[in-house]
Amino acid sequence: MTLFRNRHLFLSDLVLLILAAYLSFVLRLDSPDPKEYRSAFVLFTALALLCIPLIMWRAGIYSRYWRYASVDELLLLAGSVTIGVVVTAALSLAIAFFVAGALHDHAAQRQSGSFATGAGADHGRGRCRRDDRARAQE
Repeated sequence: MTLFRNRHLFLSDLVLLILAAYLSFVLRLDSPDPKEYRSAFVLFTALALLCIPLIMWRAGIYSRYWRYASVDELLLLAGSVTIGVVVTAALSLAIAFFVAGALHDHAAQRQSGSFATGAGADHGRGRCRRDDRARAQE
């Protein structure tokens, strides 16, 4: 059990990661209940709970004897947290980009069919509104 000596630190990291993700959404959105962003919250929290503890475990954070920690352990901790945050952010942005892109393409296909109205067809990228203007000029 020497590889996983600090089980209590691991469990506290999991709880604190969930709390940090929730507080980041609350502070950003100025609302204690981020209803509209629940799927983004779940995605980000799941990725954080997967990536950060895994990277910290691979770096040996949970197998150290923290009573005698030095500057080397502090640098290891800071580096592993930084790498974990960067990996989590990159994965969440990549997933959000591809999912949002797929959803936007699906919505654009639906509107170009029988639901094409032109009003309110812009879903964030401007592609639908440009297509409507081009059709109106023809």
